[in-house]
Amino acid sequence: KHCFSFPHFRRIMYLAVLVICCLMELQSRAETPCYSCGKTFENRIVGGEDAKMNEFPWQLSIALQFNERIIHFCGAAVISASWVLTASHCFDEVPPNLGTDSLMVLSGLHTTKTYDKNNLYRVLKLVKHPQYNVTKYMDNDIALINVDKPFVFTKSVQPICLPFDVKENLTGKDVTTSGWGRMQEMGLPSVTLQKVTLKVLDKKDCGFTPVGEYLTDNMFCTFAWGKDSCEGDSGGPLTYTPDGSANKYLVGVVSWGMGCARVEYPGVFTKVRNYLDWIKIVTGEDFCYS
Repeated sequence: KHCFSFPHFRRIMYLAVLVICCLMELQSRAETPCYSCGKTFENRIVGGEDAKMNEFPWQLSIALQFNERIIHFCGAAVISASWVLTASHCFDEVPPNLGTDSLMVLSGLHTTKTYDKNNLYRVLKLVKHPQYNVTKYMDNDIALINVDKPFVFTKSVQPICLPFDVKENLTGKDVTTSGWGRMQEMGLPSVTLQKVTLKVLDKKDCGFTPVGEYLTDNMFCTFAWGKDSCEGDSGGPLTYTPDGSANKYLVGVVSWGMGCARVEYPGVFTKVRNYLDWIKIVTGEDFCYS
């Protein structure tokens, strides 16, 4: 018969609890799905061009549903099987009496003329950033949407990679945004998904422009002559492809600007890198990429 002293027993119990916790952690990790992300399957944009079919499979439309009508008003991006990333300001002017019941998320779209009802999702939960400040030129302009059923990943619906591994300075880098917004200031929205390549501006250079006085550390600017995002592109993705990588990363969310493609006014994007911890806390996901 082996006798246990109390301190020895406590050590045994501690080790047992530690083993159980480790097993639970391993099980949790095993149950967390790993996604292939940021890959294209090719077959508010001013000065852009038509995107190719399946070129931006993470691109989503956020729309209002009135009876049988679906009216696009913002963009968004798939970040996991159940969660969507967009801009908080998209929902500032949604009539309070409509609530989230009238909000729809559409995936796999190339044109806004037709959609597959299987790719229509309702909003279970809308989470605006708690420090979103519309009066401070939309600081913390970011939001998450939990959809009512998991996305089925196909060549036309894929998650975009979050920039956990993008540590480099993006100043001067090419980035791409996409959307169904207006094709010129005060013009009509595009029916076909548009894309445009822009350059990330140095913070000091952007500070010398008229938008500079409103910038915070949670924002960055882009510019290209005659090219920009515009109304209807808000909330949409700005992506970056690191040198030597086949994956695209979500580095920005279309936020605000003064007009569209005006020479002296860069476009302003929410810096996704600043919100990775918040995204993980709200979604409860590890964002395991295969």
